[in-house]
Amino acid sequence: MVNERPGFAVLGREDVARTSTLSVFRMRIGPGQSVPTHYHSWVADHFFCLKGQMVLRVHDPEERFELLAGDSATVEPGRAHALRNESGEECVFLLVQGVGEYDFNHVEM
Repeated sequence: MVNERPGFAVLGREDVARTSTLSVFRMRIGPGQSVPTHYHSWVADHFFCLKGQMVLRVHDPEERFELLAGDSATVEPGRAHALRNESGEECVFLLVQGVGEYDFNHVEM
């Protein structure tokens, strides 16, 4: 596996479930915090916003999604994406990653 769990600053991450091909976790990101641009070779990211607001930027083609509590979005394998909390409040979301071998491939933007 490549960069199994890369490090970046967030308020917290709680593993809900994990197998060799599927991960589910609850993430908290503070105002101004972000997950850098990256892609996964084999897994899709399924985002479910639980509290607050998050901005998901997806590349090729360029798309921008503002997710509020109750909203969801999916990023397919191989598609570069980044996540940011642009609000002044904490954001909490559930992330389901799968099904396949996990990797994290950083992309310079």
